[in-house]
This record gives sequence, structure tokens and C-alpha cells, in this order.
Amino acid sequence: GCRTCKTPKCARSKHCNLCGHCVARFDHHCPWINICVGEDNYRYFLLFLFLTMVLLMYATFLLGLLLFSEMNRLNIWKATYRNPATGSRETAGLFVILQYMFFHYVDLCGLLLLSVVMGVVMFFFLGYHLYLIARGTTTNETAKWGEINYVYGNKKKCIENCKKWMAKNDLGREICPTKDLLNPEKAPAFQERLVIEFPDKRPPNIYNYGIRMNFSKVFFPHEHQQGDAMDRVVRAQHLSKKKNK
Repeated sequence: GCRTCKTPKCARSKHCNLCGHCVARFDHHCPWINICVGEDNYRYFLLFLFLTMVLLMYATFLLGLLLFSEMNRLNIWKATYRNPATGSRETAGLFVILQYMFFHYVDLCGLLLLSVVMGVVMFFFLGYHLYLIARGTTTNETAKWGEINYVYGNKKKCIENCKKWMAKNDLGREICPTKDLLNPEKAPAFQERLVIEFPDKRPPNIYNYGIRMNFSKVFFPHEHQQGDAMDRVVRAQHLSKKKNK
């Protein structure tokens, strides 16, 4: 259960201090909508990202069309200017035209630049979340998987060295006994709880059901709630056996 709100805590849930309660399939707390994104509203959050991206693309199109129409009205493509270095009149190039438009239409150009930048940001943000769904993970879980990958990539040797050090002295065997160095004077049941094991293989993601099912569980979460717990237990056992082969 949750130690903060004292309620039963299901798998993949997390207590949010800002919202003050646990959130099922916690992804992240979004400051844009001032609420946690989780199992019940993840699909609506994705819809929010998609519609915001479409709105920004539409704004980019309208602003670009408006500025282009104004440039045609001014016939700016045939404009000339006096070159301060040579004193001769020259046809304005693209860079000079853009400078003129930014100087005389700063509001429209600023909005256009903002809509383009934010549109690109929203595109990649939505793509990132779709990528997480395809992998069967969340933003919160991805951070934890990153820590696991770091341990397996960089800290495995350190942990093995730590085990060797503890196995060479009485203090190490007392604090962290390995299975082959159990103290025969103590009850095995007590010592088993102290055994620290470091699996040689990276643990599997038991929540990755395949791309199609992963998306189905996000967009139709309540249709998959019944039987999910038992299914995860069976899948975990199956993946564990498969990894050990």
C-alpha cells in the first residue's frame, strides 16, 4: 500500500505530492494542465498534444500565407536598395527582404516564429509519448529503466567487487551473506532475507505486450483491467524462464 495516503497501491501507480493522491499507471505530473497524467486520462492527454500540434501547424500556415500576401502586395520581390558600401542600387536578396519584413511586421513574424518552434516541439513530444507506448512503458518508468541500464552498463563490476569484499570478512558476511556463505549457526529462513542477488541479465519489461496491445491498453484502459494482474504474473514467469535458457 501507499505509505503516504494509506491506501492500497496497484502496480505502476505512484503517489503525487502535488495532487495529494496515488495515480494509476502514473506517467508524469503535467504543469500545462495542472494534473497528473495516468491511466484514466492518458488518451485525452495524447489528444491534447495532437490537437495543439494541429492548431500550431494551422497558425503557421495562416501567418505564412498572410505575410506572403503582404509581400506580394508590396511587390517586394522586385524591390531595390542602395548598397552603403558601393553607393549603387541593387536588387534586394532574400536576406534583405526577411530583414525588412521582420522590422516592419515584427508582431506577425514573431508569432510565425513562435508557432513554428512550438509546433516542432509538440511534434517531437507527441512522437516521444507514442514511442513510450509502443515500448510498453511510461515517462516515470523510463527514468527507472535508465537507472537499471546504468547499473548494468557501469556498476555491475563495482557490485561484484563489493560482494567479493564482503565475502572476505566477517562484517560483510553478517551484513550481506551470499547463498554459498550462509552462517550455519543462524536459521536459514532469516539469512535468506538478507541475501542480495544481482541478476546477470537485465530484467524484462513485463508490461510490454506488443505494439498493438500496448496502444489498446492506453486508449481502452478499462477493457483490459480484469485479468491483467494474473496475466502479468504468467508473463513474468514465462519471460524469466526464457531469459534463463
